[in-house]
Amino acid sequence: MQAPGPVTGADIPGISSAFRYEVAGELQDEYSFTITTGYCDPTSVPPVVMDSDMLFEIGSITKSFTAAAVLKYLETSFTTKVASPTTLDTTIQQAVPYIASDRIPGVATIEQLLNLTAGIADLNLGPIPSLQGYHGAAANDSSPQRNSDEVGPQPYSSTKHFWLQNQVYAGLALPKPLGAWNYSSTAYVVLGQYLQFACNNVNIKAAYRHQIWDPLHFEHTYLGGFEPVPQSELAIGWSQDGYPSTGASRVAFFTGYWSAGAIISRIDEVARFAQAFWNPDITILTPYFYKKMLNFVSFPNEYETLGISVPGVSWNGYGLGTKRVIVDLGWNKKVQLIGHDGSSGSCASTAYYLADRKASFAFTFNRALFRETGHTLCNLQKEITRTLMAYDKPNG
Repeated sequence: MQAPGPVTGADIPGISSAFRYEVAGELQDEYSFTITTGYCDPTSVPPVVMDSDMLFEIGSITKSFTAAAVLKYLETSFTTKVASPTTLDTTIQQAVPYIASDRIPGVATIEQLLNLTAGIADLNLGPIPSLQGYHGAAANDSSPQRNSDEVGPQPYSSTKHFWLQNQVYAGLALPKPLGAWNYSSTAYVVLGQYLQFACNNVNIKAAYRHQIWDPLHFEHTYLGGFEPVPQSELAIGWSQDGYPSTGASRVAFFTGYWSAGAIISRIDEVARFAQAFWNPDITILTPYFYKKMLNFVSFPNEYETLGISVPGVSWNGYGLGTKRVIVDLGWNKKVQLIGHDGSSGSCASTAYYLADRKASFAFTFNRALFRETGHTLCNLQKEITRTLMAYDKPNG
């Protein structure tokens, strides 16, 4: 639903948000609501008003979906008592031997891939030379059968071209020290290949759908590049920093999509996932894997490294597909958020669980317009958290 009251001026940043509260330890939609305001695409005539029914590229929040799918698969591996079950300690060499190379350490474990201590460099530092994206409808991918070294179609490609392993990993820098934390979308691409390989080369979108989307009754969540996405429902198509760039070729960043960042969804379904994954009373995980998910690798405030920090907000830990953010409320109280952020060419998004309120929230906004206001994703995280915790603020 759109926020009540008039909205004037096409320069108002478009924001879509959703909130969910736990009641009696159940996942219930009646205790949820959405709020939208502003414009998602100010360049159209007339400008397009943001609406909660729109679809958004959620970027690296996809990593949390991938982590959930991997952990659910590991649970199944245990419960079905297969001869050689895969565990968090299983190495890349054991799980997907054809991937191991001088760029992808075979001794790194699935747990190290999930918590980003596998030492794998991040290919997002630059595009793959000679490989360009295409405009047009997403590939239908009607035949999921492909060679083991083919790891997914180009994003929004109108062709049936698939990436080849040697094309992808040839651009990587040499590994970082094993065990040291290093943000790497490439690690989650490897996890996507593992998940696909472990599930007998099933289309990776089928793994998401079987493990997460269908059990949570998602009807408006897609894997970009693997299935048609209703273009009319997209808040804003592929763009450069929030402004449409349909006249230019999209340079394909391999790790900016697929199992690291390709999911497209509605904000209410992102908030439902946040509640179902990170709320311990409702989580889709077993207690063992939920506890492992929250075994955080600690480091200094990464938001400062990224240049988007604000006073009182610190991202200082990473678990299994899960960020730990500490928010200083300003009245001698700090609270912890667990969840993930994501960004695409057009949008920046976030999805978190606040244990102090048993509340989950997600929001997304047009990157360009919001940046022009002088605010950042951290500002919104802080203000939403302060609002949810307002009843704890001392009088005066």
